[in-house]
Amino acid sequence: MSFDWEGYLTVAQTLFDEAEPSKADPAKSLLCEAKFRCCISRAYYSAFCLARNYLRDVEKRSEFDRYEDFSVHQLVIKVFGEEQDGNYRKISSILRRLRDDRNCADYDDEWQDIQSLSAKAKVVLKDARCIVAILQKLIQQKSVS
Repeated sequence: MSFDWEGYLTVAQTLFDEAEPSKADPAKSLLCEAKFRCCISRAYYSAFCLARNYLRDVEKRSEFDRYEDFSVHQLVIKVFGEEQDGNYRKISSILRRLRDDRNCADYDDEWQDIQSLSAKAKVVLKDARCIVAILQKLIQQKSVS
């Protein structure tokens, strides 16, 4: 059975909804930060994998048959960005931003503060949903034509 990558977006939203900052309880604050960081990461991977699979399964792009190489992230962004269609370019632009945000969430030791992290997670969720909606629209257009 093939995994539905939108499930990661559901997990990301759940993590966001469960995160409760607390200045009084450092352990709770640490857990809150971890939830926001995981939210950002999972939202990116949801959007990325859906975009990659669109190129592989709908567009029948053979370069996405194997993806053991980390450069597949850059390749997906590049392929969408090279198309003339504005929807493709929008996916590329948003994915690039989401990947940068995911890298910060996964690798940076410090974030400015919990409020800015929360705000970033909220934007990432919105952007990931935007990619999902565009991909659904593109799939629908392909099935009609």
